Amino acid sequence: MLLALAFALLGQAATPPAAPPAETPPAAAPPPAAPPPAAPPPAAPVTESPPAAAPPSDAPPTAPAPAASPLPPPTKPRLLAMDVVDKGAGLEVTNAINQAVQGQAVESHLGETITATQIKLLLDASANQQMLGCDAELCMASVGKLVEASIILGGNVAKVGEDFLITVLVVNPRDGTRVAQQQRKVPANRELYYYAAKQLTSLALTGRAVDPRVPVIIGLKDGDAATIVVDGEDRGQAPSLTVHLDPGQHEIRVRQSGKAEWKTVISVEDATPMQVLADPVDARISLWPAAVATGVGTIVVTGAALMSGLVAEDVYAGTIDLPLYDTTPDTSYSKPEPIDSLTLFQREQDVKLASAIANGLYVTGALLGVVTIALVTTDVVLAASAE
Repeated sequence: MLLALAFALLGQAATPPAAPPAETPPAAAPPPAAPPPAAPPPAAPVTESPPAAAPPSDAPPTAPAPAASPLPPPTKPRLLAMDVVDKGAGLEVTNAINQAVQGQAVESHLGETITATQIKLLLDASANQQMLGCDAELCMASVGKLVEASIILGGNVAKVGEDFLITVLVVNPRDGTRVAQQQRKVPANRELYYYAAKQLTSLALTGRAVDPRVPVIIGLKDGDAATIVVDGEDRGQAPSLTVHLDPGQHEIRVRQSGKAEWKTVISVEDATPMQVLADPVDARISLWPAAVATGVGTIVVTGAALMSGLVAEDVYAGTIDLPLYDTTPDTSYSKPEPIDSLTLFQREQDVKLASAIANGLYVTGALLGVVTIALVTTDVVLAASAE
């Protein structure tokens, strides 16, 4: 009733005053004073007709003020775009999303569009809160009936963690049924939630987004500049970059000096903007130089072990002819001729020492071989994981 009364008062204020018709009768006095000119008497009704024709041209919107409806009957489908309701997102975010929703509603709707802002000019703050601050279907329908709307647009925005959840509703004012609903969770970035609000409004009203390409903000966690590559295309070097991508999967690579290449694959959905934060780690240490060193050490130690084994055999039997070590059967441990115990003990010690050296070198060579294999395997795995 408050809304109807406001529009009725506005119509009465715009109606022109009826004073001019009352001043026209004195114009009929000239006929008796001058009988010859008989033309003035018919001129009197002509002077009364212009004031009657003027009001429709001066204030056509307020002509139906006496009627029950506060607005003239719509000639085209009338859309009522109500305010977006704040459900914990904050006044600044809600106002920005409301601006995007109502602006896009005007662009997307082919008929007449009435926004809550226009109605607010005729209502006080308490009426705004009661009549224009709701997002329930029945509440929206009751307001829509007052302005004879054919369709009602409303919604809300809530805070979910660090993101915002935007909901856009389209309601039938006749029975309060929900015609369409679109909902998206978007990052707390003005560029992204403003875009999402416009796209969701267009989707709810027309079934399609205004811009099929979705904005994706790619930034670095440390704030330093880096080269950003999207789907194999170099997009330049910057600490943060906004790219517009088609819905689907896309590969993003970030290359930063002194860091290992960072890579991810994102799935972009229609009217759902994203924010990607890259966090490259320090460049990995290549293990192949250490693997080469241990490999060479394995070869050298294994060769020395083989040589020590041959020396031990020759010290014991004296039957192996070595270039740098010459032992004959006469000087070997297994010489058949009798010798004193001291000499025999000395030769026994020589055999044990040569055998111990050979065995130690064999074990060392085996360990170096295992380390070489482990280094090579680790290096291959790290290289594969970095891709």
